[in-house]
Amino acid sequence: MPELPEVETIRLGLQKSLIGQKIESILVRETRMRVPVDEAMLSEQLPGRTITDIGRRSKYVLMHLSGDKTLLVHLGMSGRIVLQAADDDFRKHDHIILNLVGGQQFRFHDPRRFGLVELVDTAGLQQHVRLKKLGLEPLDETTTTET
Repeated sequence: MPELPEVETIRLGLQKSLIGQKIESILVRETRMRVPVDEAMLSEQLPGRTITDIGRRSKYVLMHLSGDKTLLVHLGMSGRIVLQAADDDFRKHDHIILNLVGGQQFRFHDPRRFGLVELVDTAGLQQHVRLKKLGLEPLDETTTTET
């Protein structure tokens, strides 16, 4: 299972590659994850949105999108995020694919399917059921011994 330092490293890498990219379309190859993927909602809501920032809260990667939406991603036990060319063959466990304008793909790869991909309203992000009870962020500069 990726631990917090690995998730932060992933976030930093995604930040360099994805900010400013526009989502052209989405392909869901497997909906059976820890939380079932709402393929219809993602297909309706994601195309046309631009990735504005990549954040992190605990072990969740937060892909902030235009239109006040955030894609909440948790890697679970075996999940990975892979960026590659759209013409590359799919691997068996590439379950969710975001096709980006320009021919690159964001692929959520998860053999054990304990990961999570969920679209949420950015305004209510900190009160989201998966985030609201999380503790302090150890890598946050505002966290002190007095916090």
